[in-house]
Amino acid sequence: MPPKNPLHIGFLVLPTVQILDISPVDLFSMLTPSYLSACPLPQVLRNGAIPINITYISPLPSGALTPCTAGASLHIDAGLSSPDVAPGKLEILMVPGPEPKAETSDEVKIFIKRHVDEGAVTLMTVCLGCIPVARAGIFKGGITNGQDMVAAYLRERWPGPTTEAVLAMADVGDRGAEYSSGKAADGVWWLWQIFRGWVFGKIRTD
Repeated sequence: MPPKNPLHIGFLVLPTVQILDISPVDLFSMLTPSYLSACPLPQVLRNGAIPINITYISPLPSGALTPCTAGASLHIDAGLSSPDVAPGKLEILMVPGPEPKAETSDEVKIFIKRHVDEGAVTLMTVCLGCIPVARAGIFKGGITNGQDMVAAYLRERWPGPTTEAVLAMADVGDRGAEYSSGKAADGVWWLWQIFRGWVFGKIRTD
């Protein structure tokens, strides 16, 4: 069942952050009511939307632009000392990878470690994001594909037809060595998810 209060996710953006490593944020965003309400989906699938707040965190102050790869930049919502992202305020802390030779400041190490030690946060690292986490004294996984990692997390935490519909639209979570036509183009698969959504709705209201 969708949570009553929005899930708060923090993305720790360390310059120069890899754009590809930030992209898993879209899977969380695609599961929100605001996104699903704009999609031509049956109401039974939209009913499984999850309220989510996403905050971009950086050693830079709120309002700053942090550099990304490919010449892009990202608007920062909160600095490391912001009370909005203090330990206990985040349910998920995701650390995408900075450039390979980037240093990790003591301030960043303390921020990560305090969240793990005091905040009972779910820590996720993407690709080289495991390096600043390891430098903070935390052994947490290794180099991973962020989209597939988030897809697995969504399926574990919110199993059901809405999650499957989102992952199908994004075409992630079931990729093999070669691409096929994908689930998004499979009409029978969509009918099955709509039926499952109707069943899930009946279970929640009975």
